[in-house]
Amino acid sequence: WLNVIRMTGPGWTTARGIEVGDSVADLKTLYPKASNELTGDPNLYRYDVDESTIEFSVKDNVVSKIEVRYNIP
Repeated sequence: WLNVIRMTGPGWTTARGIEVGDSVADLKTLYPKASNELTGDPNLYRYDVDESTIEFSVKDNVVSKIEVRYNIP
């Protein structure tokens, strides 16, 4: 099973078009339900969809890493 895809550099985008290097403002525009409230970490935004989770790590207001995780039931 492939259950995690980790992106640490530009060139790969999410379905909505966010890639490493994009601003947090762009992230919030394209993923308005992404939140760091559930993670408790101001530098880690999480977005849940169906049976998957996308985590966006940010540094200096820029997306620095994206992890797409399929939550195996």
